[in-house]
Amino acid sequence: MLYVKDSCRIMAGECPDAIPTRDLGVHSHFGYLVVDRVDEHHARAVAAGAEVVKPLRNEPWGEREFGLRTVDGPILMIGSELANPG
Repeated sequence: MLYVKDSCRIMAGECPDAIPTRDLGVHSHFGYLVVDRVDEHHARAVAAGAEVVKPLRNEPWGEREFGLRTVDGPILMIGSELANPG
């Protein structure tokens, strides 16, 4: 399946015979989306009832980011580059 929004394209697949990630105990993220206005994306995710597993915060590596758990269990990180990381 291909998801398209403006200049962003995400291809997603499904492996119906695979062991669900939630059952494997995997805690790392599988993807990182760099977006503009991460606070707006965070607000929309919270309003939609998404499971936020990492709160929105500024990180020392120069990103403002948060993490979501997907329906199948993997974590997706979403962040924006900080203008002045110091």
